[in-house]
Amino acid sequence: MSSSAQFHFAAEFVTFLAAASGLALVMLRGELLTRARWARYALGLGFLAVGASAFLRGSLSPDDIQNELLLAVRAAGLIGIAVGSLSWNAGEGERRTLWLGVTLVTLSLVIDLAQDGGLADGTLLVGAIGMGVAVLASSRRSIAARVAATAAV
Repeated sequence: MSSSAQFHFAAEFVTFLAAASGLALVMLRGELLTRARWARYALGLGFLAVGASAFLRGSLSPDDIQNELLLAVRAAGLIGIAVGSLSWNAGEGERRTLWLGVTLVTLSLVIDLAQDGGLADGTLLVGAIGMGVAVLASSRRSIAARVAATAAV
């Protein structure tokens, strides 16, 4: 396996873990993130879509059409996360960190569609870390959620 393939796998794996921890937090203690039920559904579906896309892109070698489909699933998930975070009550710093992560992952989508290479993977990796940090920081008020988020990370 080449080093670029390993870096791609690592970026997708970190994205999967950040999305899995976000989904776990929404399912276990969604009220820590938002009190609005619609926002919890949006966040849950968003994290699920981002995680599924990351899992499939990291474990497979998709052709161009499958790759574009998986990027579209990721884009829909990012929209769900962004919409769900509009009624965020976990803290303004955590929301800004989440938005930064979502923005960087979205930028990685654009770069990935324009060119294939390490820049898209690096941007994805940094964005996923931002999303994971926001989820982990948001779970600090609940022991069960903190354990689940930390275990996922």
